[in-house]
Amino acid sequence: MVVTSLSATAVRNDQGRKDSNALALAKQALIASAASSSSRPGSLPCPDVDNDGFSDQPGGNAAAACTQFVGRLPWRTLGLPDLRDAAGERLWYVVSANFQDISANRISAGTAGQLIVHEGEQSTNGVVAILVAPGKAFGTQQRDTSHVNITANYVENYSSDTLTAVLHAQDATHNDQLLVITPADIFALVERRVAKEVQNSLQNYYLAVANATPYSLPYPAQTQVINDGNYSYPTTAVTPPFSGPVLSGYLPSNDALLVLPAWFTANRWHQVLNYKVDSNCVPSAVAAATGICGAATFTVSSNGILIGGAPSGGTMAMLGFNGVSTAYSNYQSTILNAAVQTQTQSP
Repeated sequence: MVVTSLSATAVRNDQGRKDSNALALAKQALIASAASSSSRPGSLPCPDVDNDGFSDQPGGNAAAACTQFVGRLPWRTLGLPDLRDAAGERLWYVVSANFQDISANRISAGTAGQLIVHEGEQSTNGVVAILVAPGKAFGTQQRDTSHVNITANYVENYSSDTLTAVLHAQDATHNDQLLVITPADIFALVERRVAKEVQNSLQNYYLAVANATPYSLPYPAQTQVINDGNYSYPTTAVTPPFSGPVLSGYLPSNDALLVLPAWFTANRWHQVLNYKVDSNCVPSAVAAATGICGAATFTVSSNGILIGGAPSGGTMAMLGFNGVSTAYSNYQSTILNAAVQTQTQSP
């Protein structure tokens, strides 16, 4: 009896490890996909609804809403092997409608998911995606060829009507294993990608030959202007002496020399990215030679990126994100950490 009991426990533990490993690999692939999107960083693929491994949108139209928001993990689209749980079943996947890659969605660090996960009395709101290892068939579940793409035959605890999933202890009627993806998981990596691309844009601006005052950075915008649903951030042009507020604000959207990725404006990253600049690095200061560009000292927040590389070798500007990431208990370990990213720039 003891040997039988220990053997059964070992089998369950091994099955649990297989499920956990498959779910973890799928989560990593989805986060990497979100961070590398060329059109909408942070977006996720649609589920696979016909069990062929590919993400499904009506007629293959990338601009159309997902055929369904619950289905199998699109492992082929993600470039993964055919992941299976310990029961030999493919993983299932639920994605928040507002995180799919379509033009109607504006995805940035201020975007929360629409899914909810309940575990006992605890609820997690704003979930971006849910991964499910369905395990073996239970109760009335049927998994023959005529029922192979019906969610209820694999997933016991997700309701499309309320966009909620419930974590149950494994018992006679529940054996799903779930893994969630939160905005903090997504944007920890996406913010790094965004910061690097903005840094490149600012470096190009700094070295732009056509700049009337070479080797300077743009003034921050102080205001957000909304006109017929369009957002713009006009440059705040000032002259010395500078006050603190005018050196901190938004990246300007009306400076032709500051060329940001198309998705930056389309997804309103201006709203969640704070830009601070050294008072000696803006055009009027450089023109008047009031000081050495790059001599500023910034207080770096937990999600700040310093930009250096002026001829003086000092720090020229800082980028910092705000948004929903800090609303999650795991943000301290997953949000963009304080870091100094410098690249030498020479005239």
